[in-house]
Amino acid sequence: MGDAINACTNLLGLLFRVPPRQIFFWSAAAVIPALFVISILRQWLATRRFVRSLRGTAIIPQTLVEVFHDLGAREQDLAFVESPATLIFCAGLIRPRIFISRGAFRALDAKELRAVLAHELHHARKHDPFRGAMFRALQNAFFFIPLVRCLYKRHLIAKEVAADRAAVRFAEGKLSLASALYKLSSAPIASSAAVSAFADQR
Repeated sequence: MGDAINACTNLLGLLFRVPPRQIFFWSAAAVIPALFVISILRQWLATRRFVRSLRGTAIIPQTLVEVFHDLGAREQDLAFVESPATLIFCAGLIRPRIFISRGAFRALDAKELRAVLAHELHHARKHDPFRGAMFRALQNAFFFIPLVRCLYKRHLIAKEVAADRAAVRFAEGKLSLASALYKLSSAPIASSAAVSAFADQR
């Protein structure tokens, strides 16, 4: 017991002799990586919960498969969700996939479907879910630096603009994409809680 007390006393004496600036840097060196890792895990779990909250996948309609192949994508990177909600999104940190619900498939015509699939495929090919998770984790870890938050917001805007440009290129015009976005935004969704779970992972 005496040895333990002496060790604690020596440790406290050492800490009091350390300059406050060094204590701050040591603390930051431990806390920042921890916040980064925790943020990545929370995002991964949120995306996983959201995907699992949807109903089981159904057989992919042949029309959807043909559009997907025409865009140069593989069928295994597409998941068809048996749900009346109008959902279409890209998710997956390691292996991004395109999820589309029956509600979205029925709401869009052929040109609109091609436009939104091209938009989400651009996210998948650029691994935007992974990049977005990294940016968000950096923002959470360096919350005390406003510049990091600004860079994260710029990244969100830039990736959507790039995906829109890809969609316009494959859809041969802006009208189909605009029409599709209007239909998807005006239709009822599964739940606001579910959408909020995945919105920042894209």
